[in-house]
Amino acid sequence: MQSVSEIIQKQNEENKKYLKSKHCQSDCDKCMAAGACGIWEKPAYYDGKYLVAATKVFCSKRNDCEKLSSYRSEWIEKNKKNSGLKDLLNKRINDFVASDPWQEAIKKMAVNYIADCKNNFAEHMPCNWLMFLGQSGCGKTHLCSGISNWLLEQNKRVLYVRYIELSNSISNFDYSLLERAKHAQILYLDDLFKSSANRLDDKAIFDLIDYRYNNNMQTIISCERTSQEMIDINEAVVGRIVEKCNGFFFEIEKEPGKNYRLN
Repeated sequence: MQSVSEIIQKQNEENKKYLKSKHCQSDCDKCMAAGACGIWEKPAYYDGKYLVAATKVFCSKRNDCEKLSSYRSEWIEKNKKNSGLKDLLNKRINDFVASDPWQEAIKKMAVNYIADCKNNFAEHMPCNWLMFLGQSGCGKTHLCSGISNWLLEQNKRVLYVRYIELSNSISNFDYSLLERAKHAQILYLDDLFKSSANRLDDKAIFDLIDYRYNNNMQTIISCERTSQEMIDINEAVVGRIVEKCNGFFFEIEKEPGKNYRLN
């Protein structure tokens, strides 16, 4: 019968083999290597015996550990590639030009939302949602993309989905994109209700929002509709979004001169 020390030694050796197979660079004595991403397993004591159990331990310093920086950088780049943001990956909140009061207000909300996310991450609490709606061409996508890119830099997984593409896939009875959107760690849904909703869209969007609502899954939304237009389309969906936004909801009134694409 193996001793406790032999069991632990064997597990450590197995961990090292696994991590080497993942092309790890560091040799941290605590979490074994960069590939462990600050997470390791420990033996568990059960029924009078020590067992090698899949009990995960999260290092409290894993987000600041220099030995993990290379590993984090690789995953951040992978998450960016898989996000679907493509040309929007270069958008930053600081680059948003706010010359008018309404622009200053919407930019301030984006900055405050990031601060709120930081607090929630630190407290291990679900993040609030965010929705910008109203005037076309006023920078809603820029700011939502800037927030999404900041989240990617925090090693979060963001999925960017355009409503029109989601609607088209559903119309063709292809639900793969819908399923990805439902289960994304963080979803950025762009141009919600861009096209005229049909009965199939209506049910699918409700299922999407309702699933994420019930599971406290962070969601960012932009929309060219007014709040009343959205309510007329699907009040149940709008009600869930507004509740989850918890104040991070901004409607830009439609007025001449606000569409930068036409200026």
